[in-house]
Amino acid sequence: MTKWANRLPLNMRLTIAVMSFIMLAFITIKFITHQVYLSIEQEHLISRTKVLANGVGRNLDAAILFNDRIEATEILSAFKADPLIARVELNTLNQQKFSQYKNEKITFIFPSKDEETKLAQQSYVFGSQMLYMFVPIDMKGEQIGQLRIAVSLIALKQMQFNHFKLSLLLMIGLFLLSSVFIYLMFSWLLADKSSEEKIEQLEYLATHDMLTELPNRSKLHTELTQQLTQLKNTHSQMAVLFIDLDDFKSVNDSHDHQTGDKALKVIAERLRHTLRDSDIIARLAGDEFVAVLNPVKSAEDARQTSARLLSKIREPLHLGKLQLQLNASIGCYYVSADNALDAEEVIKQADEAMYDAKLSGKGQISEYNQFN
Repeated sequence: MTKWANRLPLNMRLTIAVMSFIMLAFITIKFITHQVYLSIEQEHLISRTKVLANGVGRNLDAAILFNDRIEATEILSAFKADPLIARVELNTLNQQKFSQYKNEKITFIFPSKDEETKLAQQSYVFGSQMLYMFVPIDMKGEQIGQLRIAVSLIALKQMQFNHFKLSLLLMIGLFLLSSVFIYLMFSWLLADKSSEEKIEQLEYLATHDMLTELPNRSKLHTELTQQLTQLKNTHSQMAVLFIDLDDFKSVNDSHDHQTGDKALKVIAERLRHTLRDSDIIARLAGDEFVAVLNPVKSAEDARQTSARLLSKIREPLHLGKLQLQLNASIGCYYVSADNALDAEEVIKQADEAMYDAKLSGKGQISEYNQFN
């Protein structure tokens, strides 16, 4: 069941979850309202029967007093006014049957022993098919007899069934409408979220190198331009390092491009962890990287960072059973408010310094300029 549910689309799973909760709420509300409705209808039935019984009872005192059973039977026929009354017995105080009324259209069901026990303690009892009631008959404040009434619950049960059927149809209709609405709502929300995620993914692909996950040339150009603008306003200093791995082509030639790609990913991770969060490290292309150190207090700070980067690059690379030893040349261009060029020019100056480092024997750090 879980595997089957997991194969459903997310919007469908969310809809099922929400609608299950709503269905549970509907059932709970329906149960409560049904009980309230039943209680109201039962009270109405008791009240209506008592009113009729009290009205008839006021006319029976003389018939009981003079032991006129024929008159009592005729008076009891007034219960025909309520077609749900199945039987009425007029009993004397010693529980002797004095007279009775029968509705031949309704089958009378005698109360069970348990219901008889309850009737001895209370004035009415609801059975499975009948309502059984006792109504006293008084004369000048003194009880002289009682009416034992049985009322059929067929009509009440039919009303209950009709009420349940109507409620069920309304609940199913509302449930279906709610399901469609919630499904469409989740579909819209997820589609909107999916569109946002796709846009973010496209933006990431456009600004990052897929192999190393470092910012690419475009992203570097944008961020470096912003930092150069801020630098002119804040009069701070930064250093741009152009890093080129020495003889990296031999790695691809001696092994394969997959090995070269793995090596580049490791080197990129080392460079990232060596620099500060405020610094930038980007991959331009192939084995070329650019680091932007911002801010730097002095040229010595930049030299120390460059030395740490070289040290990390030179650490042995363990790629499975293969071990590689790499090196790099670094060119440094120092930028302050006095010599802040545009991003491309700054990268170009650092690139020229890197070539000077290679001409000096590789594995070196070369500075294009100094801070003023």
